[in-house]
Amino acid sequence: QFNTLAAGMDQMRGNLESGITASVKTINQMLLQIADLNTQIGTFVDAGVSPNDLLDKRDQLINTVAQQMPIEVQPAGVSSKNSV
Repeated sequence: QFNTLAAGMDQMRGNLESGITASVKTINQMLLQIADLNTQIGTFVDAGVSPNDLLDKRDQLINTVAQQMPIEVQPAGVSSKNSV
């Protein structure tokens, strides 16, 4: 019985680890997309153009990430260890 229980727990642990790894990979990809959008947004803002489509895409990604982990959004120039 102990061996069966241990095998079941090992399988659960493996499933959890796989799920966590997939979630971290997905979140990292979204954070990279947010960083890229921030660069593009900055270019448009510097040119005096309001990039509404890019801002909307960034907001959607931020909301998706916020559903997975706690985040705090700060405007440019404000420092915070949990900022996006």
